[in-house]
Amino acid sequence: WKKVIVKTEEMKSRLHCGDISVIPNGVDTGLFIPSFRGEAREQLGLADGKIVLFAADPARREKNYPLAQEAVKLLARDDVTLLPVYGVPHDVMPSYYNAADVLLLTSLWEGSVNSVKEAMACNLPVVSTDVGDVRINTSGLNGYFITEPDPALIAARLREALDLREPVKARERIHELQLDSASAARKLIEIYNSVNS
Repeated sequence: WKKVIVKTEEMKSRLHCGDISVIPNGVDTGLFIPSFRGEAREQLGLADGKIVLFAADPARREKNYPLAQEAVKLLARDDVTLLPVYGVPHDVMPSYYNAADVLLLTSLWEGSVNSVKEAMACNLPVVSTDVGDVRINTSGLNGYFITEPDPALIAARLREALDLREPVKARERIHELQLDSASAARKLIEIYNSVNS
């Protein structure tokens, strides 16, 4: 091969196989856009209260759902619901991000985390273990918390996220880092053209 494409800088650092480019999956910023929480909940038939979104299949071991359950249990709040969402049509996911109060990611490992980038595009706060490219993409953003995989620490960060008063402005970061799907496509085309020239 002439060129290798990986999703993260960490993947690139572990490979020693020639010319490597890092191109994360892009987010469709025309689909994943902020909207009003009340409207999204009404559309999905979700009740009032605080929603902690878990955007993955709980049965997948690497997603570490039991850790998410334990952390939410430690919150000891009757108004908080942990909502696992998976297997729904892609075009419905923006409604879930907009209906939620925070996205929780407790994975053991990840590459370039689509759910976090989609949450960013919808200006949804995130609490995440330090996996994949989450830290790089969210560094310095209000409402984005990286934590150790410890239920008490995760619960503490969830409290902060749920009590946020300042608006979250992460959507701009998606464009700054060229994590939108149009930018990713453009980079791929440039690589293919360079290989074929």
